[in-house]
Amino acid sequence: MNNQFEFIGRITKDLELKSYADGKSVLDLPLAINYTKEDTLYANVRIFGKRADTVNLYCKKGDLIGVRGFVRNNNWEDKEGKKHYEYQFIADNISFLQIKRDKQEEEKNEIKTSDKVIMEDIVLTDDDLPF
Repeated sequence: MNNQFEFIGRITKDLELKSYADGKSVLDLPLAINYTKEDTLYANVRIFGKRADTVNLYCKKGDLIGVRGFVRNNNWEDKEGKKHYEYQFIADNISFLQIKRDKQEEEKNEIKTSDKVIMEDIVLTDDDLPF
């Protein structure tokens, strides 16, 4: 049986990294997935461990990412005895497709690249070669 999904979507909210008691990270990744020109699917993808730490570090609202993983059935019963059923999308592979940066970050990057030393063109003739 095949239990796999692949989504490409934009992050719809600011991310909030959480941790379990054992220190393992978990991140809920809210995505807007355009599957036709008129329709958008909103899905929450859960990421665990180092992947969660990495996505939280490098991604933010508006970024375009690809996720691949599996679907898990999560059923539970509340205090009143009512049964709840849901499917969870668990990511095991993340691709950073388009990371948006704000203007301040872009200006910092421009300053860093302008600090690089640019060498002048050097013209060599046959007389300059040792052989």
